[in-house]
Amino acid sequence: MKVLRGLGLPEDDSRAFVLIDGTEFLISVFDEPPLSPKFPATRELLTPHPKTGMHVSGFSITGQPVHNFVFQHDKNAAKHGLVLGVTRGGKTQFFAVTMVAESNAGQIVWLSSCFKDEKTATLVEHIDRQGISPIYMARQLRAAMALCQIRAEMPWAYDGKPHDYKPGDDRCPYKQLNVYADEFMTASQDPTFGDFIQADGDALTVMGLKYGIGFNPAGQSPFAHNGFSTEMKDNLRQNSRPVIFNMGSPGATRKAAEGTMENAYDVPTIPARYAPKEGSTIERAMAGEAEPENGVSTGGVAVVVLDNGRAILMKALYVDFDEDLADLFPSEINRLTDHEISELDKLGLWGGWNRPPARPRRVVARARRGQRRRRRRTRAQVHQQARSGHLRAPGPRGHPQPHRRLSDPPHSPNPQQPGHSPTSGRAAAHHKETQRCGRIPVPHRPNRRNAVHEVTE
Repeated sequence: MKVLRGLGLPEDDSRAFVLIDGTEFLISVFDEPPLSPKFPATRELLTPHPKTGMHVSGFSITGQPVHNFVFQHDKNAAKHGLVLGVTRGGKTQFFAVTMVAESNAGQIVWLSSCFKDEKTATLVEHIDRQGISPIYMARQLRAAMALCQIRAEMPWAYDGKPHDYKPGDDRCPYKQLNVYADEFMTASQDPTFGDFIQADGDALTVMGLKYGIGFNPAGQSPFAHNGFSTEMKDNLRQNSRPVIFNMGSPGATRKAAEGTMENAYDVPTIPARYAPKEGSTIERAMAGEAEPENGVSTGGVAVVVLDNGRAILMKALYVDFDEDLADLFPSEINRLTDHEISELDKLGLWGGWNRPPARPRRVVARARRGQRRRRRRTRAQVHQQARSGHLRAPGPRGHPQPHRRLSDPPHSPNPQQPGHSPTSGRAAAHHKETQRCGRIPVPHRPNRRNAVHEVTE
């Protein structure tokens, strides 16, 4: 702070940055905010190294390239991804950057999002599968979980035995799959499919890497009640380089980065905009001058946690969705093998991820053979039967009694016993009122031979 005062700069000037490394530090003051320019994405920058899997994903405040990886060479496994940030922070832009790098490395990309977006709809022409809605995300995760079991039983050609995924090994019978879930926080809170999305997402982060399947969720909150369980965040952090865009508050930024850094309080806070400070607020107030206009947006500026636990500021590469993306992506889309598609199709998990959910069906168990279903009598039939004497007047409880035939056994108790006559006392008055109004109650005769069952698909 004293150095900035000596240079005649305010302490919160967005052109001044400090880089700390142990006991050494570097203070840099720029003429313009160093993270304000755009760095266009190119095919060369987004082509990963064939052995290490590293590629350029952006540039730091000092102009140095910031690398990320498409697989973990040191762990001999696939990789996960964790992207967090508020709306308009640059998450979808960074998705496009990593998808291009993964596609150029010969990997498969699936993308699901909770809401329709122009950028995600543009990517569908260059990746294997893309869809919108919580049910699409749930079916995508369910297919990825089933694919783990399918790949666990796929034999390798050189010895005829199944093995764990090994990136860069030409003998591997399948390609790495990267499953993206945009707006994962909103989808995991869906009242119908949220529980399935969160459960399958947790399971995929645990067992997916062994079979070459990585999970890349993006959300606006790092907290457990918003879909990111502790187990999921631990697996994502330890198997990726977390990328944290503007979270809106220092507390949310620290929460997103804790577990990957020695001291999460060292994480820099990204403001909404960068602008140089011209004079002081008091001087402008005394002179009656207006406050400075909005500066440069910090969209695309993110905190990247490197392997050594040190967090740096990065301006991610810019993908222009108004231009044709064919120059960035490979000419052919990477897809699953025919065997994988066939096995998923047998399980009913490959086609129709956009189809609406099945509705409950009513299945009626038919009566036994030789028995006839009773027909429901209409009101006119009831009146006709009452006139013909088939039904007698209502009993003490208001229900009509069947007409007693000569062949029927005597009622119990004795109908002649006082108090049990169907037309005596209160029942007789009810019978007269019913005859006067012309209404005959329909007898309640439940049909026990036919049962109705609810079957939900």
